[in-house]
Amino acid sequence: MKISTTTITQDLENTFSNFSNLLSAFTKVQINEVPYKGGWTAGQVAQHIIKATAGIPDSQVEKGNREFDKQVETIQQVFLNMEIKMLSPEFILPEERSYDRNELLIELEKNKGWLISIINCKPLDELCMDFELPDMGFLTRYEWMQFINFHVQRHSIQLQNILSTLKNKTVAIINSYLTFNGNCREAMTFYKNCLGGELVLQTIGESPLADKMPAQMKNSILHATLTNDKLILMGSDMVGNNGLIKGNAVSLMLDCNSEKETRNFYANLTEDGEATHPLEISFWGALFGGLTDKYGNHWLLHFDKNKK
Repeated sequence: MKISTTTITQDLENTFSNFSNLLSAFTKVQINEVPYKGGWTAGQVAQHIIKATAGIPDSQVEKGNREFDKQVETIQQVFLNMEIKMLSPEFILPEERSYDRNELLIELEKNKGWLISIINCKPLDELCMDFELPDMGFLTRYEWMQFINFHVQRHSIQLQNILSTLKNKTVAIINSYLTFNGNCREAMTFYKNCLGGELVLQTIGESPLADKMPAQMKNSILHATLTNDKLILMGSDMVGNNGLIKGNAVSLMLDCNSEKETRNFYANLTEDGEATHPLEISFWGALFGGLTDKYGNHWLLHFDKNKK
């Protein structure tokens, strides 16, 4: 049978496109959300595929002495049988870290381009001698391309399952919304400098309320949102008729990812504020502390290394 470079190229194009479209369906938060205990995040699945499709083991090749596609059916049966549980080789295991969806999509596109260049420039019936698969032996370049094709399809199914699982988590999320008396921009900029992330501000003058509010309020903040991964902090200068009333019934809780992060956040937030409860190891074994920032808002910071 003659090798059709057009067909295998189109197969890879479709498979990578489907995988990338699925990945794009995840929000920036969902991309790093663990769907269930012990499972990979969507970001980890994508990183695994990026590592696994960075090339094929063909620095050493030999002329093939068999059909170029002999192992394709077996490869397809193994990869697309989701009842077969597989362990990833260590060298393509994804790291446990936060991933950026757009960066992953760019890397996937690069890998696809590289693989298609191999299809168009190198003989697909040559045997790749760098790596021998158990029970299959050495694969031809064509078989490696199909190996990658079915491997990505398998993990596309995994991505779809992860997305469905995350969408079925219907528990409501409580976010913090702070009210200020004309200094929302200043305060939210301070929090951005302390905590990092992206700050988006909308003034009253930029909103449909502009014509209904006093002219002196046009530069006041109608709505502000600070986001940094799963951290969401919102604020506004829109004070009720009774004015701004500060109390001590509510505190903002920061569950941190490391001792260093906890100490950095604490030091930043206490600038011109009050350290009401200095950081210390609590009786339950976690690093814990409390403070009141210079805007009168109360914070609790917590890091438990046993849960990370």
